[in-house]
Amino acid sequence: MIKIAIVDDNEKQISSIKEAILEYGKSNNLSFNIDYYKSAFAIDKKDSDYSIIFLDIQMPGIDGMSYAREVRKRNESVVICFTTSFAQYAVKGYEVDAVDYILKPIVKSEFLTKFPRILRYAVHDDDEKKIRIKTKDGTRIVNINDIIYVEAYGHTLFYYLSSNEKLESRNSLKELEKTLTVDSGFARCNAAYLVNLRQVKNVKGNDVLMNNGNNLPISQGKRKSFIITLTNI
Repeated sequence: MIKIAIVDDNEKQISSIKEAILEYGKSNNLSFNIDYYKSAFAIDKKDSDYSIIFLDIQMPGIDGMSYAREVRKRNESVVICFTTSFAQYAVKGYEVDAVDYILKPIVKSEFLTKFPRILRYAVHDDDEKKIRIKTKDGTRIVNINDIIYVEAYGHTLFYYLSSNEKLESRNSLKELEKTLTVDSGFARCNAAYLVNLRQVKNVKGNDVLMNNGNNLPISQGKRKSFIITLTNI
């Protein structure tokens, strides 16, 4: 089930988007759970409930762009697509990592042309857990099981993947730990490394050997909790 929110103060536009999504689902054997809100105040901080948010830029109260900035402070994974009557406003979408924009009034054929691409960015409930990693070359969607470990260097993170790729992104481990939690199988072995415990080959002394052959140091302060967490994974 793919959860989608439509935030728009115009009921006709909400209906047009919903109708197009349901038609796509019927044609492609996909199920969607669609909720709609008539203002940013109404959806408030429920963005974590959804994979995709269609967000009107011009709304009374908090406009869509302002709300999107608030969303991105706490949620990097939700897909944002703007709907607007004015293309010049939508081009600012890069500021909040919006994947696309759709001009209003909504034309079903145009919507259905863009929707498959928007859908590819979304994390589905029935998928293995994925995260969106914003790099200098664009946004990548990565299965968390493919992350071997993440290294922090200043305000830059380096993701080491099982494909032997190394992705660079601007973020902090503290923020990343809100997504890659202990419950999802990640723990720090020291201040600079967040480790996928399922990718640990063995632990010897104060070193942890990862599946890609790299040895990472375990700090004295984190050794006990790291070993306990690893044992219980």
